[in-house]
Amino acid sequence: MKSDFVTIDFETTGLTAASNRVIEVGIVRTSPSGEIVEQFSSLVNPGRDVGRTDIHGISAGLLRTAPRFEEISGEIARLLNGGVLVAHNARFDLRFLAAELGRERREYAELDALCTLELMYAGYPHGPRKLSHCCDFLGIEKGEAHCALDDALMASNLLHHLLDVTVPVYVPREIEISLSPVATRSAVPRTEVIDPRTRESSYLAGLIEKLPDDGAVGITSAVSAAQYLNFLDMALEDRKIEFEEADELAAFARDAGLSSGRVAGLNSAYMANLCGAAVEDGVVTDDERNDLELVAKLLGVSEWEPLLDVVGGKATVRIQTGIPVGCSVCFTGSMRIKRDEIESIAQTRGLVVKSSVTKTLDLLVVADADSESTKAKKARDYGVRVIHESVFIRMLDDVEPTR
Repeated sequence: MKSDFVTIDFETTGLTAASNRVIEVGIVRTSPSGEIVEQFSSLVNPGRDVGRTDIHGISAGLLRTAPRFEEISGEIARLLNGGVLVAHNARFDLRFLAAELGRERREYAELDALCTLELMYAGYPHGPRKLSHCCDFLGIEKGEAHCALDDALMASNLLHHLLDVTVPVYVPREIEISLSPVATRSAVPRTEVIDPRTRESSYLAGLIEKLPDDGAVGITSAVSAAQYLNFLDMALEDRKIEFEEADELAAFARDAGLSSGRVAGLNSAYMANLCGAAVEDGVVTDDERNDLELVAKLLGVSEWEPLLDVVGGKATVRIQTGIPVGCSVCFTGSMRIKRDEIESIAQTRGLVVKSSVTKTLDLLVVADADSESTKAKKARDYGVRVIHESVFIRMLDDVEPTR
């Protein structure tokens, strides 16, 4: 073959191209002999909810500064043009490529691709089908699954291995996509983006360090400590601490005469309370562990996991309060509990489930604190209280089922 190969992989908000969007793209262009000519990767801001973060590992916060697809499609077209398109399970990626190009009315010839999954069938009829399993089977170096560039690299390496053992029945024509309009934003690779929770954690830690040390303050009252914990509880409802919230927390601690050591101790006590709540039923689920890890990261509490063994299966203080019966609630994002199930649970607790966000809504429950869904945007505009699903589920434990 005389043409270059261009292997592409997308991470997306869901499986259906008509209603979902690309959130990461990885492209590897290789010579006919398999040498890498160029590679490209970027996160893509879909302007909507990101879907199953637990699958692709991309949170809405990571996409906040990422370009939209149309802002980098000119660069994508340049990289793809003149090469034979390749993908693993190519129908999936072709559908999303066509949908994204169609949304911006970018002209292109008929899209077709070599499919490494189909080549695997031809070369190894009884071999595995999943990309990472194919690489294991053939001794090909693996990258991080569901990272678009790593998946594109694995698929590219798989292609060149398979071309040595099988001949494709059909080779598509080189791809041609209109280069106009040109790219208007630079790529933002996943590896170059700092998670917003990491930034928030560092910012809060810096503010705490600036508080007076233990020797500069006297004994603080239990009331001040309780007020700080309540303040902290409210700030963490959506499982993020905005810079403004961190400023307010630090200002309150300073005004209440709390030293840096005392605040660090209260943050640790807060973690102990959450750990106690998590082990209360005797089982710490993966979702609970992930939530604990997130809060510990935000509060700068290290070595929190041993707390799960020493808190005795009981929360020391019930900080968070239940949700009043009759409270209206709406949900957005791909919850870890199926939407119909969590809505049913809410209704059995006497809550009123709404399908949309209005100014009178009491609560919006989010799967991702940085969600850019229409509901999340409206809630922020209207000043509606936003809480994370893990907090909501814990709050429901304080609400007796209605009959």
